[in-house]
Amino acid sequence: MREVFVNLIFNALDAMPKGGDLSIVMRREGVFVIVEVADTGSGMSDEVQRRVFEPFFTTKGVKGTGLGLPVSYGIVSRHDGRIELDTELGRGTRFSIALPAISTRSVADEMARTVHAIGPPAHLADVVVVDDDASVAEMVAEALRDRGHAVRCATGGLAALEMLGVQPATVLVTDLSMPDMSGIDLALEARNRWPEIRTVLMTGADLSSLGDVPIEQIGDFTLSKPFEIDELVYLVESAAGLAVKK
Repeated sequence: MREVFVNLIFNALDAMPKGGDLSIVMRREGVFVIVEVADTGSGMSDEVQRRVFEPFFTTKGVKGTGLGLPVSYGIVSRHDGRIELDTELGRGTRFSIALPAISTRSVADEMARTVHAIGPPAHLADVVVVDDDASVAEMVAEALRDRGHAVRCATGGLAALEMLGVQPATVLVTDLSMPDMSGIDLALEARNRWPEIRTVLMTGADLSSLGDVPIEQIGDFTLSKPFEIDELVYLVESAAGLAVKK
């Protein structure tokens, strides 16, 4: 949750380059705790408002990854909460987060009952996620961890191979464009060393122009950026043989 609030505060500051007011208010409403982060900055257009929680969408140019608000949305959702915004061009933005209010005793009792009934959660698949942008790798990893998978992250192909050498994985998820070793070379080398590994290739490039090797010989599945989180999870679980047919 700290990551959520830090992200909202920095977004508010970015929206007020000439200064303004930032307010943070918390109150109880029935079974929810409401936290509001509001600014008097530039606000958002209707189009930006519609896309603000979309992965990789950013209005900050090269300075932004387009992951802050989608990751925040995922974190709030994992806490059984919701996040909403109220904004208007030239009149600022207010993000409202509603989280279920629950006592410490209730949390402890529920955890004890869960562990007693089903034991600790079992990992479904062992996944290695590779992207030279650590924030992208972590976003992918968090989405997969939420599904119960064991996930390790690497920020380059060479680091990924070293990681796999220590402990092989069920699925390799890799970006294709990386400086030290391309995702294509990584996927081919991983398949050569560990024939059982399945691969999911992430790219924003045209898949038809990736070289002489057919894409089918490189990866089991391909994922074009920008992508939906549900699509990512489905492909990884398909690669691991765990997905339920849609």
